[in-house]
Amino acid sequence: HIPRPPNAFILFRSDFIAKHKRDLSNQQSISRIAGVVWKALPESERKIWFARAEEAKSAHSQQFPGYQFAP
Repeated sequence: HIPRPPNAFILFRSDFIAKHKRDLSNQQSISRIAGVVWKALPESERKIWFARAEEAKSAHSQQFPGYQFAP
């Protein structure tokens, strides 16, 4: 099974969890708070995560050429 490349929010959430893991114990709470923080981010900061998602997508394409998402 080849995993899908991560999108901007998934990358942001992973970073958010890594930074706040000690503060929050419940995975559901972490996700909920990450969603609220994501929505409050200014567009300039979101663009950074969208750029990282494009980089991840490019790396994924090189690692798995011809990959197509098929649910």
